[in-house]
Amino acid sequence: MNNHTVSVIVPIYNAEPYICQTMDSLVNQTLNDMEIIAVNGGSTDKTGEILDTYAERFPQVKVIHQECVSQAHNVNTGLRIATGEYVAECDADDFASIFMYQKLYAAAEHRADVVHCGLTGFWADGKVQYAPLNVPEDWRKINPQELTPEYMGVLFGKLVSLPSGIYRREFILENELFWREGGQNYEDTNVAFKIRATATDYRFVDECLYYYRRDNPNSGSATIKDEFAICEQYEETERYLKERGLEKFMTYLNVRRYYDYIWSLQRTPDERKWNFVQRCQEDFRKYPADGELFNTDEDFRAYCNIKYGAWRETGVLL
Repeated sequence: MNNHTVSVIVPIYNAEPYICQTMDSLVNQTLNDMEIIAVNGGSTDKTGEILDTYAERFPQVKVIHQECVSQAHNVNTGLRIATGEYVAECDADDFASIFMYQKLYAAAEHRADVVHCGLTGFWADGKVQYAPLNVPEDWRKINPQELTPEYMGVLFGKLVSLPSGIYRREFILENELFWREGGQNYEDTNVAFKIRATATDYRFVDECLYYYRRDNPNSGSATIKDEFAICEQYEETERYLKERGLEKFMTYLNVRRYYDYIWSLQRTPDERKWNFVQRCQEDFRKYPADGELFNTDEDFRAYCNIKYGAWRETGVLL
């Protein structure tokens, strides 16, 4: 029996400059009966003390203090103790519109496996960048299992991220959709794809309700410690799809592999870049992608440039 509407899990490590803005956006949500689980993974600044003050002031806040392992470990800790009908994750340097969870929960209607909204990128100087989903009205509710191949790109090509959605808790648990622990980067990549490939009721709210900080120099997206971690994420996703008879999604998985590998390549230090390019070439040849599913012809040409080794002669990657 569910005790709450939505359980929001906040994985945290040394977020003192941002955590008050994050927590304020959560404790002031307009949705009733929410649960906020702040998982502090061994912060060495004042983050833990700040979180304890929120727990004292707001009964819906639960704080877990544990050793520093990884963001994935923090999220999974929250998932295992959450009691909400739906679960969500909010990064410790981001925040949500106070209406976000009310709108997503209303759209779920107690049945949807997933409900996603758009993103708003923001900077400390006040600059914002909106990333709406622009989903047509007749696509606001879909069943990924019934999609024909030509529509796979509509589902997998939308700019969505795990924190910009809510997920039916039983759907997550029944399908073992926990974050993969052990890596230093991209810990949410494989679970994001698994969720889309496993859901049977997937919905979109075409508003930008989640605010994603773009100028935190210590964020995971800004600090690539292990560029090869993305390869391990894709190996795990492939294993999951084959194990569950979801091979029909492999075609688009290989396209997404290109975009995530390039995203990693662009953030990899120059002295490590060429070794990773060689791994890209190996995987692009091993897992060929359908050129018709790329976002642009230029992207497909860049993919072929790496796949067929043109960069060896030109020294140009993109």
